[in-house]
Amino acid sequence: MNLERLYIENYKQLREPVELFPPEGAIGVVGANGTGKSTLFESILWSFFGSTRDARFTKEMIPWSGGSTKDPTIVEVTLATDNGPYTVRRQLKSNATTAEVRDPDGKTVVTGATDVTNWVEASLLRMDRTAFEATFYAKQKELRFFAHDDGISRVRHVSRMLGISGVEAAQKLLREDRNGLRSEARVIEGRLAEANLDELNTGLDEAKAECRRLEDELEKTSAQYEQAEGERKEAAEARAALDAAYREHNRLSRELQGAEADRQRAEDRAVDAEKDLEELARAEEEVGHLKPELERLPELERELGRLEEDRRRSERREQNRRELFQAQKRVAGIESEVWDTLEGLDDEESDGEPVPGWAGLFELDGPDLLSRAGEVLGQAAGGLAVAEEHYEELREAASGYEELGLLVKEEREAAERHEAALAETRRLAEELDDVSGGEDLERREQGLREEAKKLRELAANHRGRANANEREAKNIDKAREAIVSGAEDHCPTCHRGFESGEQEEISDTLYRQAASLRRLAARDTEEAGKFAGSANSTEQTLQKVSAKIGRWREIRQSLVSSEDRAAERLEALKSVKERHHELAVRFDGSAAPTEADLETARARRERLRDLRDARPHVISLAREHTERAERASELVDELEALAGVSYDAEAHGEKKREKARLDESRGRAAELERRLKTRPEVERALEEARGAGKEAAAREAEAREKLAALGFDEKAYEAAGERFTDIEERVAKLRDSREHLGGEWKDADHRIERVNAELARLESDRKLGNERASEAARMDEMDGLFTLFFRTLTSRARPMLEAEASALVRDLTDGRYERMEFDDNYRVKLLDRFDDSYVIDRFSGGEADVASLCARVALSKIIASRGGGTLGFLVLDEVFGSLDAGRRNNVLLALERLKRSFGQIFIISHVAEVQESALVDEVWMLDEDEEGKSTVRRIDTSLPPDAQIPGALTDTAHSLS
Repeated sequence: MNLERLYIENYKQLREPVELFPPEGAIGVVGANGTGKSTLFESILWSFFGSTRDARFTKEMIPWSGGSTKDPTIVEVTLATDNGPYTVRRQLKSNATTAEVRDPDGKTVVTGATDVTNWVEASLLRMDRTAFEATFYAKQKELRFFAHDDGISRVRHVSRMLGISGVEAAQKLLREDRNGLRSEARVIEGRLAEANLDELNTGLDEAKAECRRLEDELEKTSAQYEQAEGERKEAAEARAALDAAYREHNRLSRELQGAEADRQRAEDRAVDAEKDLEELARAEEEVGHLKPELERLPELERELGRLEEDRRRSERREQNRRELFQAQKRVAGIESEVWDTLEGLDDEESDGEPVPGWAGLFELDGPDLLSRAGEVLGQAAGGLAVAEEHYEELREAASGYEELGLLVKEEREAAERHEAALAETRRLAEELDDVSGGEDLERREQGLREEAKKLRELAANHRGRANANEREAKNIDKAREAIVSGAEDHCPTCHRGFESGEQEEISDTLYRQAASLRRLAARDTEEAGKFAGSANSTEQTLQKVSAKIGRWREIRQSLVSSEDRAAERLEALKSVKERHHELAVRFDGSAAPTEADLETARARRERLRDLRDARPHVISLAREHTERAERASELVDELEALAGVSYDAEAHGEKKREKARLDESRGRAAELERRLKTRPEVERALEEARGAGKEAAAREAEAREKLAALGFDEKAYEAAGERFTDIEERVAKLRDSREHLGGEWKDADHRIERVNAELARLESDRKLGNERASEAARMDEMDGLFTLFFRTLTSRARPMLEAEASALVRDLTDGRYERMEFDDNYRVKLLDRFDDSYVIDRFSGGEADVASLCARVALSKIIASRGGGTLGFLVLDEVFGSLDAGRRNNVLLALERLKRSFGQIFIISHVAEVQESALVDEVWMLDEDEEGKSTVRRIDTSLPPDAQIPGALTDTAHSLS
């Protein structure tokens, strides 16, 4: 099952569409950290299994962060199976997910996000997400997992990848429940130990005795209460009879009081009605006196109208006279103001007229002066523009001649500054050569540092080989000593018995092997010493260079700053020379303007500006002069029309006062007439009041007769009430006593119940404690069974893992090691063809990496075989991160041989050797732009190295986005 095609669009940083067709063999996926190398293969997991609780696959994390949720995210994965290629497509848009699976003919097999996930697990991969990820995806640093983790961590890691870690999870929950039961049992035992049974039983007996005593007292009190209650009922009946007479007496008294009040109110209403009739008679007489005076009111109103009109015409005449005076005064003021303005603008010392017609203005007056002044002043605008242009030309010329004089001095100073900067630059360059000897000390320091590091690594490698050979020689010596001493009577390799003379021959052979290994160890130790000495010498040179580099950087920075200053001052000198030449050409042969010329031009400009600015004011005054003169003429005509008006203010006031008095009389007469219309109502109210008084007097007499017939005795009523109150108080005391005794009896009974409940609770706690202890013991047994079950599951997987790993290690080491075995904690042991076993800790780094790679790949094969599928491709993510160059090369050589077992091996790394290795059939290069978007370039490794330059990548490497 190989990866045939991968299409990605808008998935995390892979914003633009990417379509990849991976070939068979080893594919290197390289690029800087964060460019999306691992994201390429995480997208396969998302396409197959969708969004999960894993933070990598939540819907918020899937689209590119710089885009919109409306932009679709699409991932299509095509797997080549025995039945043809199947394509799984998943899309996320606006937080909604769709998915489908297409068969080799392009027909849709299943749709829907959940249904596609279920079909992929059941039919395509035959494994869940955890198993599939563990099968094809070896994450960062997993290459050395078997060599460096402790035993418990190894077992848990392997069980998690095999899918049996749920047993440990269930065992953890079981232990938590067991510990909880034990804690609960201990708490119950503590409560039982604190309980005092003797004290509880004594309290129970005392409460029962108290309860019996209270029952006797309660019976006596109840009998006394029943007797008092009978007496209370008799007194209540007697009191009820007197209460009825008392209520009837109160009712008749209220009726009597009501009748007396009604009679009194009726008499008061009759008196009020009689008074109103007398007032109405007086009002009728007053109306008769007012009517003759009101008859002359219309004539008085007409006279007042004529007087009001005379008043208004008189006031209008006085107002017109005042307005005419103001208008005539303003006309004279305008003429005077215009004349003063023109005189202020006239300059007797200047020669000639500022504008044509200026002198003629002073021969005019009145309206002629106003109209002509506006015309003459209007000519000042054109003359002002010419005067301003002339003045600006003279001022610019004077400024240019002044600047020309200053540029000579500035040019000389700029040349001196430039020469000083050049001298400083030459001095710093000579000092820099003296310090560095013409060499780049930073590059020299970096080279020495790398050289010392490589020499240290070579020394460490030689020491490691020397130690390994020395340990191997010691093992051979032990085997030879066992043969020589006779402790071994058979060959340690093939396990057959020795024939005559073979022991000595084998001993000699082993001796020679041990001596050869010691010579190799000595040679490696010597080489390690040489490399270490060279490294020390290089580090001494590095220290000398590092001591100089600070001063060298300081001088180099000063030199760069000095060169920049020299360039800036040269530019400034050129600018001054160009400006000097420009001004010299501009004023060639012309004379500089004098201060007198500038003052004359300025004075003419200012005078014309004043004339121009005065024109709007003069025009406004002329317009106002015309309007005021016209208004004065109109006022004269109106005054002539109002000349014969006569108005008597005193007569007008007298008529107003008489009118006000008659208006008041008219209102009074209207009010009296309105009141006279109410006379029938007042007479009817008087008759009704007299009738109501007679009726109330009859009811009052009837109520007095009934009260006399009732004969109510108030003293007897009060005595019966006092007797009933005494009896009721005695009943209440007996009732309270009975209730108090009942409460005490209930308290005693409650104490009995509480003690019985406490005794029952203690018995229940004892049973519950026994049950919890028993359950905890059963869970102890279950914990042991879970441990045995987990060990059984891991032990069943161990032989299969050993068989797969042995086949791989035999192939990858060319038969140097025959088998790989694992102990109970999955610690790796290698066996050679002599059946000698070696733990992985004794091997060099490269051999340990190859062994760990075999174990990890074997584990992936077992997981794949459990699902019924065949592992066709493998992803190794940053497995070279912690390896040096030599060990990376060893692992790459091992991967070259693994290509015979896998169709495709994807190697994710940011290490340059992966891209440059000849063992890689194709390279995918990931680059990230300024916006954080990544693109993928395919590099064909079959081309020669000189064709891989950037310019030659046009035909062989292309961006697929």
